[in-house]
Amino acid sequence: MVSADDVEDVLAELAGTVGGLAALTARRDALVARARAAGATWAELAAVLGVTVQAAHKRHRTARHDPDTGRTWREPPLPM
Repeated sequence: MVSADDVEDVLAELAGTVGGLAALTARRDALVARARAAGATWAELAAVLGVTVQAAHKRHRTARHDPDTGRTWREPPLPM
């Protein structure tokens, strides 16, 4: 049987992992935006990300990076 202390320990570890995952996701998204600003193609990015070109484009198409300021952001998607 699992004790309450074990559950709390596992939940605390899970919370740390979720926070770390969010930070890694933000870092990945910023690097994709920087790569696009530097001229990387969707095919090159897709190969590195391990997804199809379409999936890379769909997920990251609104990401922008300004090399002069170092700022990265997401544009709102265009209406369909």
